[in-house]
Amino acid sequence: MQNRPGDILINGRLVAKKDLKAIVKSFISGKNYWNEANPETAVNKLNNGNSAKVNQLAISYQVDRATSKEAIAGSMQAIGKAYLEVRAEKAQELFSKDYFQLSDAQQLEIDERVPIRIAPFTAVKMSANALDIRITKEGIFIDQKKCALSLIEERAKALVQNKKRSLAEIRVLDPAINKDVIKEIKRQLRNAGIKRINYSGVMSVVETPAK
Repeated sequence: MQNRPGDILINGRLVAKKDLKAIVKSFISGKNYWNEANPETAVNKLNNGNSAKVNQLAISYQVDRATSKEAIAGSMQAIGKAYLEVRAEKAQELFSKDYFQLSDAQQLEIDERVPIRIAPFTAVKMSANALDIRITKEGIFIDQKKCALSLIEERAKALVQNKKRSLAEIRVLDPAINKDVIKEIKRQLRNAGIKRINYSGVMSVVETPAK
């Protein structure tokens, strides 16, 4: 939470702006910055068939209505840099290469091991049996696994048949997404047997009333 003067509150603690990146990076890396309970992890199956323990952390960023655009931009930049640094470190650990020198397959593995989850509004709750579809600048993800636009119907159909899914919830994290892409995703989901589609629109920074 960032208030009108730009002060930042994380997990009930007031933190200095200069420390934001280090704090976020610690949590993304799976460690609580204040040595309390660490973020939850789960073993996920990756696209390459391997399994990996993946941090389930989702960052919720909220601001006061009067928080300046400069303060918001600075915080989002710090969060983005934290994710990039953790991915860069994971790339060195697994492949001894810079992240941007990795092959597409290697980059995808890093992206799956260090997923970017920024959920600006926490009031939205996923239905337990819903197909979770996230549209980000990095691509389309179904149940946290990257999927090409042309393969959505095939992937969704498998989940409908194997896991008896009938509901899909679409979250858009890329404000620049073309509306035709959303229409195409919905079309493929219906063809796959999805009966109901919840579409929340673009997830953006939540504004709380100024006091």
